[in-house]
Amino acid sequence: MPSGTNSSSTILKITVLIIHGNFTNIQFTYKRQNKNLGVMFNIAYCFDNAIGKYVWVIGDDDPIRLDAIAYIIENITKHPEISLIFLNFSCRYIPTGEVLYERCYNLEQDELRKDGKTIFEYNFKTNNSSVGFMTAQVYRTKAIQAALHSWDSGLTNKEAQVYWTAYCALQGSILTSKENYVENAFGVSHWMRDPKLLLTIQYTDLPEIYIKIMELGYPSSYCLGLLIRHFLKNNWRVFLGALRRHPKFALKTIMPYLGLVASAIWRLTTPPQPVQYKRS
Repeated sequence: MPSGTNSSSTILKITVLIIHGNFTNIQFTYKRQNKNLGVMFNIAYCFDNAIGKYVWVIGDDDPIRLDAIAYIIENITKHPEISLIFLNFSCRYIPTGEVLYERCYNLEQDELRKDGKTIFEYNFKTNNSSVGFMTAQVYRTKAIQAALHSWDSGLTNKEAQVYWTAYCALQGSILTSKENYVENAFGVSHWMRDPKLLLTIQYTDLPEIYIKIMELGYPSSYCLGLLIRHFLKNNWRVFLGALRRHPKFALKTIMPYLGLVASAIWRLTTPPQPVQYKRS
């Protein structure tokens, strides 16, 4: 059971001692970074240093059901072909306590399917968080490590988890739980309070993901369609707010995005030109 921390306080050290005291038969590896790596690099460190067959990286803000680990172990033992588990979850806006939705997946029973590509496409189109919420994803270790190294520069993208999930969805079966095992504690992350970072995620990172998953083999019509849909259904208050506070940064961010959207519209609406062969 590896653990990584971003050079935080001694509270985690105490937590480790308590956990290890209660589970003496489990190997527990604890790593405290010399400096704050940032969230994506710290997540990647945990994935890259996992030695078990499966890896589950969890956020410290997200409540987890006590029987979640038992559920995961039972199913990866019973179904070794699983490359990815989607744990069902609710979402609560922490500043007000409002429950935004009760369940991410409306299922009558657990669902184990081999068509991972189809499952990912549906989930991503329906709810971005379903494939990007870290605590709700359990990966086969070799698959997530391969995903990491298939896009090494992706660690600068705050939505990289979506790409990693898209990669792992192609590597085996996917299990989706009927029951909620996690709650998404929404509204507490630092990026929610950083207007520049929020703008970058919305108009640079997420659009880049649409293009990157196309490179994995997801249909161009699907990926470009997501980009156009992002433009049409986007909440422009984020951009307008940033434009008032940081006009140069906002314009620098939005221009490549608009160019990407225009290119997507052109590619989807322009019929392919017939190839003309010259006679010899």
